[in-house]
Amino acid sequence: MMGLDGAAGPLTLPLLIKALAGDKDRVVATNAFFMGFSHFAKIIVFGLIGFSFTDYGGLLVFMVAGAIAGSWLGTLLRGKINLNCSLNC
Repeated sequence: MMGLDGAAGPLTLPLLIKALAGDKDRVVATNAFFMGFSHFAKIIVFGLIGFSFTDYGGLLVFMVAGAIAGSWLGTLLRGKINLNCSLNC
């Protein structure tokens, strides 16, 4: 299965940041939509090629829980980030 999947976030995020300059909430929301759509498409494709999700059920539960926790924490921290500030602020 190696090579059939990749991380699209590092490719799309810089483009979103440039296109939606300064509006971090729109960047996060648009990126979340792109990632949700791509993950849904991957689930369908992997299912069609015979991947057994049930074999990894426990791992998937922990991954979903981690994603929810990370999203919650990111939402809390996003309000504290100043995009106009350099590393020396």
